[in-house]
Amino acid sequence: MSGELLVETIFPVHDQFVFKADEGDAGRAAGVIREVMERFADLRVPLAVDVTIGRHWGEI
Repeated sequence: MSGELLVETIFPVHDQFVFKADEGDAGRAAGVIREVMERFADLRVPLAVDVTIGRHWGEI
């Protein structure tokens, strides 16, 4: 596994985002995305981020 992670933002859906990554990188990409989004803003309450992985829109 290389250090490079290729992730593409496909589109936002209301309060959600859809990203695309290679299947082998999906778990690592999900972890990075969750960490970045949870720390995006300095809030008084924690920002909860749910991540779901699927092969296509119908699985998520």
